[in-house]
Amino acid sequence: MGRTWKDRVEEYVDSPRMVQRIRSGSLLVVRIHGTQGAYHVQWNTKGRKGACTCPSDASPCKHVEALRETWRVHPESFADVDALLNIALKGRTREQLVDVIRSMILVSPSALTALGAMGFEDSLDFEED
Repeated sequence: MGRTWKDRVEEYVDSPRMVQRIRSGSLLVVRIHGTQGAYHVQWNTKGRKGACTCPSDASPCKHVEALRETWRVHPESFADVDALLNIALKGRTREQLVDVIRSMILVSPSALTALGAMGFEDSLDFEED
C-alpha cells in the first residue's frame, strides 16, 4: 500500500530536514530539504496563506502543511527574528549596522532586493499580510 498524504507530510514535520526556522510576527519561514532539492517555505499564521518553491501542483503542498504542523507542535523551535534584531542592533552605530547589512548580503545576495536592487530576487515572493 502506498503512502498517504498524511504520511508524506509527517515525513517533514519537526524533522532535521526542516532547517533555518524563523518567525517574524505572523510570518513563518523555513528551508526544507525535499526529494528534489531545498525548498523555501513560508506560511502566514494570521492569513493562513502559504507558499513553497517546490514543483508540486498541490496547494498547499506537503511542505506548507509540514510547516503548519511543526509550528503547532514545536513553536519554540522557530527563531524570533524581531526579538533577535532588537537585541543585536541595540546601541549599534551606523557604521556597525552597515557592516551587519554587508555581511548579510554576502551570505544571502537575495537580501539586496530589500534595498531595491534588481536581479537578486528569490524564487518566492510572499509577504506578511
